[in-house]
Amino acid sequence: MAGCSAVLAAVMLASLTVPASPITTDVDPKNALVLPGNNITILCRVGKPIYFCRFEIPGETNAVTLMPGKPAKGGISYYGNGFESGQCGLRLENIRSKQNGHLNCTMGVTDETEEAKGTMTLIVAQSPQLPELRVAVGRKGSYVFMEGESLRATCKIAKGRPVARMTWYLGDGPLREGLSRTLLEKDKEGLETITQNVTRTLLWSDNGKQLQCVANHYALTPGSEKSNFQLNVEYAPKPIQHDAAVEEADNGKGNGRIVTLEINANPKPTIRWMAKGKMVREGTSDSNKIFEVDKTINNGTGKWITRLNVHSVDEDILKAEYQVIAENPHGKQTYDVSLTPSFLTPDLEMSSGILIGGVVAVVVLLVILILLCYAWRTKKWCCADPAPCRNEKESSDTESADGGPLNGPKKKSSFKLPPFFKKKDKVSADPESLTHEAQLQDDEVPSPDKKNVINQVTKSATPNPDGIVYAELDLQAGRRAVVVRPEDDKTEYAEIMHNAKQDEENDHAPQ
Repeated sequence: MAGCSAVLAAVMLASLTVPASPITTDVDPKNALVLPGNNITILCRVGKPIYFCRFEIPGETNAVTLMPGKPAKGGISYYGNGFESGQCGLRLENIRSKQNGHLNCTMGVTDETEEAKGTMTLIVAQSPQLPELRVAVGRKGSYVFMEGESLRATCKIAKGRPVARMTWYLGDGPLREGLSRTLLEKDKEGLETITQNVTRTLLWSDNGKQLQCVANHYALTPGSEKSNFQLNVEYAPKPIQHDAAVEEADNGKGNGRIVTLEINANPKPTIRWMAKGKMVREGTSDSNKIFEVDKTINNGTGKWITRLNVHSVDEDILKAEYQVIAENPHGKQTYDVSLTPSFLTPDLEMSSGILIGGVVAVVVLLVILILLCYAWRTKKWCCADPAPCRNEKESSDTESADGGPLNGPKKKSSFKLPPFFKKKDKVSADPESLTHEAQLQDDEVPSPDKKNVINQVTKSATPNPDGIVYAELDLQAGRRAVVVRPEDDKTEYAEIMHNAKQDEENDHAPQ
């Protein structure tokens, strides 16, 4: 009975025993991409000493057991710091395409009942086939297309390892529009094929451009990774984007012209020039040998240069109308051309002179307007001092109060510039008739009892035929420091008539 209990306890203890966890193996590298013929080292490591090392290699019939110091066999040898360091490594030389796949390492670990294992992936690159570009024919049943026609093309890059990456180009730039989703296929040898379609509505500017399918792959050599197809797109002559070029030509007289025009068209257009109502075809001249058209020059895909030689130029020829007519099976285009885009004719020179004179006149007019506006705003028109102009009405009233309107002739005042050009005397009289002006000295301050009235009289030193004497009444108190008076100047002007004959009779009259 006791024996049965012991057996039962052992069975229960065994059922409760936790299985040992697998030993962790570090593999370096985990993945590698190499070209055929290259070498590689692979290292599997554990944290304990090992006592054997074995590798399973794709393409090899049997597993390979490796030991430190053992000579290489078939390009396979041990790699690492020895079993005591827990390292099981492999050096693989002259790699072959059949060795592509998963490499497994197995190690016997000291004091462990289970083996340690690890895996890495070795990709032996396989160069794909050259890109295969196929283009569907156009509406005409050939590889000649029309502007606005739909282009359909397919590119396939077959049997690459790993799969190739595909890129489309049109001319110098990448083509990203009209692309379909890529289709991937993989064969039993692990080689992959990629296929993609493109659809595009052709523009006239696509003519002459290269449609390219480019493969990007690790194993491809430069220069062998693309396939090209040059587009031939036909279209009618197009409007030009710039004026014709005009240059002088030396015909012995120095008055010739050469007019050059570039035209876009495909196929080559027939070109005619209309010069002063005369039609001149390419390679010919008019009956008077004045106009000559050169043979049309091919300046690249769809670009054509036509040139008109004008052997004699006068005013009528410069002013004449010129046209270029370009026509091909798809349409016609007419271009207007001038012989003087960069040369001034006599009429143009005269027009330029008139224009310059007009500008000068406008500037002078603006200056006059500015001066008039300034005079109007400051009320400074014809007087040296603005006060008399503003107080003209008060002066008239003073004259009436002293003796009524004067019946004698009045001296007309001449036009004077505003004071910002030149300072003038305060009394507006003839300079030759003025002799002196009474000045108030600093010590002659008027007293308040005289109501601050200052009389200033200016007499003529020479006989005055009009017998007019001017008197100036200053009603403002204070000393006289400056000639130019402020805006609130209260000076009153009175005109006094002096009759010299009457004075003489009074002197001879009996007393």
